[in-house]
Amino acid sequence: MDSQSTPMADDAWTSNGNGNGSTSTMDKAREQTNHLVHQAQQKAGEMVGQAGDQVKSQLSSQKERASDSLETMAQALRETGKSLQDQQYEAVGKYIDTAAEQLDRVSTYLQEKDVDELMGQVQDFARSRPALILGATFVLGFLAARLIKNAETDGSSQSDFTPSAQPDFSSSGYAQSSFSSSDNPPSGATSAFNV
Repeated sequence: MDSQSTPMADDAWTSNGNGNGSTSTMDKAREQTNHLVHQAQQKAGEMVGQAGDQVKSQLSSQKERASDSLETMAQALRETGKSLQDQQYEAVGKYIDTAAEQLDRVSTYLQEKDVDELMGQVQDFARSRPALILGATFVLGFLAARLIKNAETDGSSQSDFTPSAQPDFSSSGYAQSSFSSSDNPPSGATSAFNV
């Protein structure tokens, strides 16, 4: 045998005792593979955890903004309701105050719940009413498709439109007066087309 042997070969030679180190080498390869797989799983778990934390942070930020917006809207509605009540529109003012109270409740609800609780409640709602969620998804998809289609149609028609183009009504007779200078318009009617 060669005087310069590798450490792995030496371990394989000594571990088996009979010079056949293939099983020991295979065991070490398995251990290294398992270790690498374990490390990869840990890294993937850390990355997923970080991504989840970022999503939660963004959702929490959005939740706070929504809550603040709802508070602002509620305050504006309260002011509008008070103004209407001052102007003798008490019934309308009361309806607007009721709407402001509802917005306040939703705002408070969002402030008191954390993102995990809200997500859990949304999931529970979706599980308890799958037909409603499926229908809402269908309606939202349909509306989104219509909006996209209309946006594409509006975009193509606007590029073809030239504001300087004037319709030519001379051949249709619309540019000429329906009354001649000798005709008198009906009583009480005036014509802008009289020459």
